[in-house]
Amino acid sequence: MSKNAPVFNENLLKKLNGVEANDLVIEMLKAMGFGLDWVTENLSEEGSYDWSSMYRCLSFVRDLCVDENEVRELIRKRPRLVFESSGEWTLILAGFVTKLGSSKSELSSLFMKFPQGLGKCVSNLRHCFLFLKDIEMEGSEIGKVFRLHSSWLGEFRLKQTSTLLINLRCGKSRLCQIIQENPEEMKKWIMGLRVQPLPGLDSKTMKTQFLLDLGYKENSQEMERALKSFRGKGSDLRERFNVLLSSGVNEEDVKDMVKASPDILTQGCDVLESKVSYIVNELGYPISSLVAFPSCLRYTLQRMKLRFEMFSWLQHRGKVDPNLALSTILVYSDKAFSSKFANRHPDGPKHFEDLKKLLLCE
Repeated sequence: MSKNAPVFNENLLKKLNGVEANDLVIEMLKAMGFGLDWVTENLSEEGSYDWSSMYRCLSFVRDLCVDENEVRELIRKRPRLVFESSGEWTLILAGFVTKLGSSKSELSSLFMKFPQGLGKCVSNLRHCFLFLKDIEMEGSEIGKVFRLHSSWLGEFRLKQTSTLLINLRCGKSRLCQIIQENPEEMKKWIMGLRVQPLPGLDSKTMKTQFLLDLGYKENSQEMERALKSFRGKGSDLRERFNVLLSSGVNEEDVKDMVKASPDILTQGCDVLESKVSYIVNELGYPISSLVAFPSCLRYTLQRMKLRFEMFSWLQHRGKVDPNLALSTILVYSDKAFSSKFANRHPDGPKHFEDLKKLLLCE
């Protein structure tokens, strides 16, 4: 018995839940060669225990192992399988990896390799699972990763998906491919470590990878058309995509925006940022307006300012509806805009021309 182990006493066992399960667990452990002193050595007087849960856990472990010697060795080396949270974390972990396709022998091997703190490990595994789902890895591939690598995946906590995509400078498809080829690459992406960008690919490969991440099917006619439509280097497209992502639009909506209006990614990051900032921060339109009308980002900032300053002038004079959509204000040619809106006020056409001259001088 270790020096810090609590001395066996009736009070410690009396405060535990489930008297019948208590007896069953003690008898089961005795049959394996573990005495009461060993039990109390692995209990804490500050903790509370559910012996019914421990019984379920022990029964599960016995069913998992080939023979009693294997059970005894597993419990001796990993007593926290039974005693940490009364065995509940063990049952949760077993259910989790079993759903991902692990066999009994794989599960037994996993328990033998697993570090002592099960609660933290289960949390890390769940976080990793959500990460793999988030990068759209196939279910069968996720199962393969967990069956072979759960023991060390439980030791680390990965960074958030969005952080990794930005720091690695890649898309989800490439990330999936890297993990499938070598899952241990994930050890480089854990909390507390500095993540280095992945080696660059040639422009066409990066552009293809970018389109795959948008949801295009490889070698499809749609992919071929898109490759011709998306002008610019693959790395540029990814950076411009991330500008829209960082503006507050969720990823699926950004993908839809780009598919609907590919030209918005033909402009530099600084230009995109200034347009988004002008529409959202200066004009006060909700970010959802960009999703509804992504083509607004194709127009020059000068055109935007001309239209909206003229619109504001007309609005203050009660000549236009203050709730007009972005598309209504931007899509008309200057001549059509002047005819449809500026002419609503006697001084409107002159003010519109003055604004043009003023903005040209900026």
